[in-house]
Amino acid sequence: MGSHPDSKTSIWKTNISMLVLRSNPLRFKIVRLSDSRYDAVDLVSDSDSESEYSDEEDVSWHCEIFDSKSWEWKQSDDLNLTYYDSFKNTQDVSACGGLHWLMFNHEQDKYTILSFEGDKEERGMTSLPDSLGEKIVRVRSPMCHSKGNSG
Repeated sequence: MGSHPDSKTSIWKTNISMLVLRSNPLRFKIVRLSDSRYDAVDLVSDSDSESEYSDEEDVSWHCEIFDSKSWEWKQSDDLNLTYYDSFKNTQDVSACGGLHWLMFNHEQDKYTILSFEGDKEERGMTSLPDSLGEKIVRVRSPMCHSKGNSG
């Protein structure tokens, strides 16, 4: 158990998050979402094209879950998003036994929360009320934290 969890997937565009389910004894899960449009990218190719997808196709994100109990990665069902859905450049939130990511749909001009429930390993999407979305636009995330200060 002294080695790090190893996954066989080559990843270009990813969201990696860790969820602590229990602290004593330690039990955690790591969720890795990777954009499937980059699956066909040739690492040695000089081509300017990054994928075979057209600009407005729906996007599948591969979902891999590492469980510290089994010390193994497993492939979960892909997460299917529209071309207009994007992860916002914010920190994921670990709360209430789950992971939560802020997302934005550019076509609908709406914020949503993508959630992953740790014990059941289920995902769900929840739309935010418009009034909350307006507050998100006005608030900026700090670039970094150091000794209690943001900068």
